[in-house]
Amino acid sequence: MISEQVQNIVFNCVESLKNKKFPEDRYYTRLLTWVKVEGDIISVGLSEPFVCLFFPLIEVIYPNIPVRVGVDTPCAWVKHRDGIFSIRSPAKGNLFKLNERILTEPDILNKDPYVDGWLFEIELDKGENLKWLMDSIEFAEFFNNKLDKFKREVMRFIDRHCGDEMMVQNGGVAIVTLKDLLGPKRYLLIARKVFEF
Repeated sequence: MISEQVQNIVFNCVESLKNKKFPEDRYYTRLLTWVKVEGDIISVGLSEPFVCLFFPLIEVIYPNIPVRVGVDTPCAWVKHRDGIFSIRSPAKGNLFKLNERILTEPDILNKDPYVDGWLFEIELDKGENLKWLMDSIEFAEFFNNKLDKFKREVMRFIDRHCGDEMMVQNGGVAIVTLKDLLGPKRYLLIARKVFEF
């Protein structure tokens, strides 16, 4: 049986991410990145849910530019406290511009992922189709469905492996995040499974 305290931590953490509003002037991918289209140039960055799930983001690594990229080509690597993620291209084209400010001020990603925290720009190949991207409403529905699955997986894990023995304090300090409750490795394992990173 899962204690009420543990259930409350899980509920509060998941609910804090639910029903967020996403900028309507861009599109979104299943990998929780955003794409802003301006003619044949796209800017790519991380959505607020990505930042919240893997906070704090501490470093970005870029490839040398210019470079040709295809759909799903890694274009940047984002480090967080417990690991690293590849940020993939949503389209074919020429990766020609990087947000170099992030190299010296990576906290911009945590504070302002939609404006100053953009990652890179790609000049699209002629005729490149971006119709598979989600608008802000579709992305909100997609993300909330993933969040429900995430909550179920977390509760299933706790029920199977921890039950009522799970501690809600760490050295006398109350645990308030899922990452602290589960431990970084378990948290990332569940997040990667659900969000398909």
